Amino acid sequence: MVASTATTTTVLQWHLLHLASDPDGLQTLLQQEIAAVVGHERPPSWQDRALMPLTMATIWEMYRCKPPTPFGIPREAAEDTHFGKYFIAKGSVILPNFWLAHRNCSHWEKPYEFNPRRFLKPDSSAQVTRPNGLLAFSVGRAIGFLGTLRQGSYPIFGGTGDDDVEDWRSASEHHFCVFCQMAESTKRKRMCAGESMGNSEVFLYVTSLLQKFRILLEEGCSFDINKTGIPASEVAGIKLRFIPR
Repeated sequence: MVASTATTTTVLQWHLLHLASDPDGLQTLLQQEIAAVVGHERPPSWQDRALMPLTMATIWEMYRCKPPTPFGIPREAAEDTHFGKYFIAKGSVILPNFWLAHRNCSHWEKPYEFNPRRFLKPDSSAQVTRPNGLLAFSVGRAIGFLGTLRQGSYPIFGGTGDDDVEDWRSASEHHFCVFCQMAESTKRKRMCAGESMGNSEVFLYVTSLLQKFRILLEEGCSFDINKTGIPASEVAGIKLRFIPR
């Protein structure tokens, strides 16, 4: 449970700050979606997410733009390997950089802009599972990912969830071979243990608060989700107003 507490709180704070800075835009659109699916009487449930594409897209985009932590948990290379043109010796510590991966121009269009619509599906259905390329819950399922690669499908990140794929070394030239090799000895998922709990908490908190309140920044205050390098003390000092609806 510890895995999804402090990190979930951080993500919720970013959501509230951004929604409060855009009360007549994104906040209103989300409230309209919540009202259409849930109404105003019963509380939102985790099952409602399947009918709320914009809400889920907003949650995924916040994970991309403001991941719970900019870096993943340090891992150790199980054996000598090559990462592109670099040699990584056995025993080397590898630290995944989520913040940089989420701003990779070769994978994300205008990566420095907060845009939930990047996660809206063409058929208007909700993206209920974590999209490929989103690393907010660490890099895992490496064996499953290489299974997809071996079959001829080439997503930049992600995986099939198949943890028993054989002959993963056939794709060792791929840039994420390091994480594959780290998972070789166990062939288990390497994701955050609190991912499912964290996702449900974020969804339920965001929808429940927006159902009952209009969220505003304190008067005279402004906030830009796209601005980088904001001191933590400055963000922590921002106060919000919750107006009952």
